[in-house]
Amino acid sequence: MRDRTWVGESGQHYAGADMVGQLWDTGLEQSLGAGRESGARRSAVRSSTGSSSGPNGKDLLTEFDSLGGEVGGA
Repeated sequence: MRDRTWVGESGQHYAGADMVGQLWDTGLEQSLGAGRESGARRSAVRSSTGSSSGPNGKDLLTEFDSLGGEVGGA
């Protein structure tokens, strides 16, 4: 995908390296640092509730997400 030229809906051409680079950088940023910590906390909440389908699991995850994933000290 990096070696291809992407064509937008308007017909504008984009370098694949630029497009993939933006996607990669965003994904990397979200997977490291605060994003990684928040994801680990969310995973812990999810596993302690028996998954989002367990008793009150969906409600707990919704509440956790509404607090910005900052439950339990950060």
